[in-house]
Amino acid sequence: MSTNYGTQSKAKLLQASSKAPALDVFFTPKGDTAVCNSSCKGCYYFSNYTTDTLPILSSHVPDLIANVNSQCYESIFLITSEILLAKNWKEIIESTGDNYINTNGKIIASKGDKILHELEDSGIEQIVLTANIPGYHSGLGLTDENTVLKAFENVHKYGGKPFNTIATVIVTSENYTKLSEMADYVKNVYKADGVKFISYLPLPPDGISELSPSLDQLEEVVKEISVLRNKYDINEFSIQRGGTIGSQGLSESRLGNICPAGDGLVTLISQTDGTSVTPCVFIPGIQIGTIEGGVPVIDPDHLDSFLELKAEALENGYCPAHYLSTQMGNEPQFVQIKVQEATNAI
Repeated sequence: MSTNYGTQSKAKLLQASSKAPALDVFFTPKGDTAVCNSSCKGCYYFSNYTTDTLPILSSHVPDLIANVNSQCYESIFLITSEILLAKNWKEIIESTGDNYINTNGKIIASKGDKILHELEDSGIEQIVLTANIPGYHSGLGLTDENTVLKAFENVHKYGGKPFNTIATVIVTSENYTKLSEMADYVKNVYKADGVKFISYLPLPPDGISELSPSLDQLEEVVKEISVLRNKYDINEFSIQRGGTIGSQGLSESRLGNICPAGDGLVTLISQTDGTSVTPCVFIPGIQIGTIEGGVPVIDPDHLDSFLELKAEALENGYCPAHYLSTQMGNEPQFVQIKVQEATNAI
């Protein structure tokens, strides 16, 4: 299936990075605690639930989205551990109008045509699965490699309308020189329509710091991505680069679009009044406002402090999340001062 079309998820990110109001909605898909059917190390979803904050329940999401829509947010991103665990996932998808889902593949591997038919009926056109490539992702606790492969196989043999498929590949300090091999695996074994490379971030509570690529390693990743884009016809296989890889190799005009975590995007992890608001799903320690009446209220002074940090991170080649999660030991004063400025008196 051709990948030469603008995916809805990419369009929403570009809209957010251009400062159009956008919102991440974190919710727990099952019960009233943060849960998942997999155990990925350093998962950004779980990094936001290290406190006693009451998560947003999946049953509350449709009404919440209707509420925040009235606040003029132009894009809403659903952030959860595994959306297909939610009993009302169809209603949630309908509330946003999304035509794509992100999944670890377990439910697609086990339910096959049944769940794929439901996805098609719900308007899903693109399925993004987190890869676990044999020999390249050990230690990350990702969904079993055979299960991921089975999920892709089920999608491809499905008899209904074809889905566009993307494999998200996590780049680590151990596999950063193997992008070509991993891309070939995604294309030839997964038979996916594209690959998206993202940098591993060692986020709490169980991130593995030694697996996070260094800035020099990420620079090599950027060069290899350019090589791969020349190797493959984009109409047959797309090579995508996630914002966590950083700003190396980007022109000045594109620096502002490397990451949507600016004044266009805020994150809602709870509806409890007084809960902090963060500008990026990967940086729960940075606060730019609080929840009031179930919706985020942004403090412009604290937002400005974050934007200063973001600008310096990008200038040094990092995405802000990678900068904070890996550089605190190298530049503690800068990070601590900025965090204090962004969180003081919230």
